Amino acid sequence: MVPTDELNAPEQVAPATWAVGSAALALGQDQHGREALALWQISVDGRPTGAWVEPVELAFGDRNTARRLLTCIERRALTGANPDIVGDVVTKLSATAEVDGSDPWWDKHTFLAPAVFADVVDRRMSYEKTIGRLKDSGRKIADLEWAREFSAEALPATLGELRELARLAIPEGAPAVAEALTVAHVLRWLVELWGETEQVKGRRTYIQEEYGPVEPLPPTWRVAVAVANTNRLPL
Repeated sequence: MVPTDELNAPEQVAPATWAVGSAALALGQDQHGREALALWQISVDGRPTGAWVEPVELAFGDRNTARRLLTCIERRALTGANPDIVGDVVTKLSATAEVDGSDPWWDKHTFLAPAVFADVVDRRMSYEKTIGRLKDSGRKIADLEWAREFSAEALPATLGELRELARLAIPEGAPAVAEALTVAHVLRWLVELWGETEQVKGRRTYIQEEYGPVEPLPPTWRVAVAVANTNRLPL
């Protein structure tokens, strides 16, 4: 059985009622060739809801700019192309904004898209194992059919590998913007993939009885969103 998280968030309520959402962070050049920070806010259902691109000299050098950007990620799960980006960005923003960063609170907020995809594959395999067990017991049950099949072998380890697996095009734009958009597009795809996975609970009562009500997000992402939702910064 797939382990369930220990969150107290409502199980069958629209995700937006219990969480603020996520934020994707990216570093790279902007359209003017300057080193920049791109920040994309993403709703719990995977839709972009806000975007900022700031030169790093302002983001990491001006107190007011840094504090404004921290308000944009406050109470949000954080992600990027890799975990180092999140830690680097938030550490520098905190120092510039004069917010205590000695306790890296963002670590508990951070999640990565490949880990979320692994959650999806793991959940599908668990459902299939349950059906196999019931069929072995003599019950006449149809196999699950997915729009796309994914193997648990050689799961994508990077955002780029996952984007290719999802068959998503590289977004247009300056490097910093394109990277943030890639994260946003991959997350939207993962939300859709998870929705297809959890639909099974509505069609097969024995799956819901074993695994519980429909969950709005894969465990790795959901935990990050729920933890972040409770954290307020001294801004």
